[in-house]
Order: sequence, then structure tokens, then C-alpha cells
Amino acid sequence: MDEIQGAAQNFGIVEPFPDNLYPIEFQGAMTTCVAFDSTGIQTPDKILFVRINQFAEYTELKNNDNLELKNRTERIALDAKNATKLFVTLRIKNVTLVDDSQYGSLGRYECHAYAVNATHTQRHGFSVNVIRQNELPKVSISENRTVEHGSRVVIICNVSEAAISRQGTPLKRISWYKNHELLQSVRNPDPQVPGDFLSPLDLRSVNAKDGGTYKCLLEVLLRKVKNYNISKTMELRIVPWLTPPEEDIEVKKIKGKTAQFICSAEGFPLEVEWKVHREGEDTVHTCINGSYGKYEVKRNGIYDPYYLVIRDLQYTDDGSYYCCLPSNCSYTVDDNCQRFVLTIR
Repeated sequence: MDEIQGAAQNFGIVEPFPDNLYPIEFQGAMTTCVAFDSTGIQTPDKILFVRINQFAEYTELKNNDNLELKNRTERIALDAKNATKLFVTLRIKNVTLVDDSQYGSLGRYECHAYAVNATHTQRHGFSVNVIRQNELPKVSISENRTVEHGSRVVIICNVSEAAISRQGTPLKRISWYKNHELLQSVRNPDPQVPGDFLSPLDLRSVNAKDGGTYKCLLEVLLRKVKNYNISKTMELRIVPWLTPPEEDIEVKKIKGKTAQFICSAEGFPLEVEWKVHREGEDTVHTCINGSYGKYEVKRNGIYDPYYLVIRDLQYTDDGSYYCCLPSNCSYTVDDNCQRFVLTIR
């Protein structure tokens, strides 16, 4: 009898305990309750999730279209015997105010743990505090732009002041990113004080390397407890251009060696077409690439130039090679092309 009473004292809901939840309205939420007897004498039978309203009326939460309960067990070695630890997870798929501990009619939450052949129940309470959509700060950023190189571009990030309160939603940090790399950041920003807020990005005389994806990221602490990030992105495109040298580039190579031509085209995003007009042929071969066998079109990074590699050179490779801005693989070679003249010795 004493052993059973002692076991009742050891059996219970154990860490990690269910936390008070702060889910965002119309998103999901989940928490887990764990039952265990540290002596291994009693075996967990079940865990129920319930809600208790202001009249002390209990409602058991069961699987339905919006609720999902899953359980699993672990075997724990205790003094040459195995004890069972029971985990039950409650998942709310789409949280609304109905699920809120204060505003929902079903009231606050508890999980109840039961052991096999025991009437004693262990309980643990927690709350669900639904954060309304109108509590979320909103971020806006300049629209996507496509500009010519040399243009000036100003990218601005704004934060809606209506959703911000230093009492309810402290702003932790606001940052500029470009292609996932941090450009600048301000801690504890204040939209009311320009010197304590994120400055616009002023890009003067843009070039290809200014093109990319820019993101404004705002980090806040909803209800002073829940970390939350809001971000907006914009795409800056730089119209491709090609400035060929005043004279054609002449390349002389020995038979069997490798030739490499570096294209001067720039822009973001950038695509080019390589074409070849071999000596003694009337036809221009367009859009040559790795599928031709001996050719390889390469690029080291999104801002680096394209280059064409030709391996195992033969006398039949003599001719003019062109790097051109996209033309749907036309046979035309014009001012939008850069010419390389290859001679095999």
C-alpha cells in the first residue's frame, strides 16, 4: 500500500511542460504534455487535453477537422527495468479567437495525466493567447524596378505605425539584405525618429552588381513574448548591355590546345548567346553550348562575365566567334555582339 501511495506521488506530468502559447490568428499551434513515473512503478495510461470555462465545466478536446492529437511512448531504463514515458501532442491547425483561453467560450486549457489502474489524476494548466492579425506590424518596400545602368535608384522601407506600440510590440531590429547578405541594421528602431530608423538605400549610377533581390526585415516581439519577423522584398533588374572593344579581339592558338573568350556583356540578370561563323562556311551556328561537345559556356558567379571555352582546337575551328545579347538564337551578328577572331596555327 505504501509503495502505491509513493508511486502516486512520483507519477505526474514532467518536463518539458506545456508552455503558454501565443499563436498568430489563422496559423497553427501545438504543445506537448508528458507523463512519467520516476520510480517506474506506475505506467502512464493516457493524457487528455481539456478546457475549463468560467462555470468550471470541462470539455475534452478530441480529434476533429481543426484539432489533432497524437501520442507516442519512450522506454526509459530505471534500475534494471524499463519505465514508460507517454507523450501526447495537441495541434490546432487553424487558430482563431474561439481557441483563445480568455475570449473562447470553452475557457482555459489543462492536460490531465492518468496512470494504469489508478484514480489519481495529475494536471497541468496552460493558456492559448491568440495574437490578432491587426496586431502585426506591416512592412512595405519600393516596387520592383528595371533600369538602365548609370541610373539612380532609391529603395525605401516603411513600417505601419498603427500596429506598433512600444508597450505591446517592441521593435527589436530592422535590416536591409541583398541576396540574403546583410547590408545594414538598426537595433531598437524608432519610426518617429529618422536617425534611429533604417535609411533608404540610395544607389547612384547603378551597375550590374547593384542588381538583385533586396529585402527589408523587421524583427519584433509580439506581446513582449513572441519573436516574429516581417519582411518584404523587391527585385532590381539592370538592363543588359554590351560594350565591345573598338577592335575585334584576335586570338591565335596552337592545334590541340584550348582557347577561351571572355564576354564583355553586363547586366542583371544576364544571359548571352554564343555564335560561330567558321572560316569557309556560309552558315552562322547559333546558341552553341556544351551540347556541341568541345564547347563549354561558363560563369563563376551571378555578377561575373560569361566565357566560352573551346578544347582540342583543330584547324576547322578557325573563324569568328560572337558573344551576343539574347536574340532568340537568330543568325544575325550586329552591334549587340562582341567578336573574337580565332586562328589555329
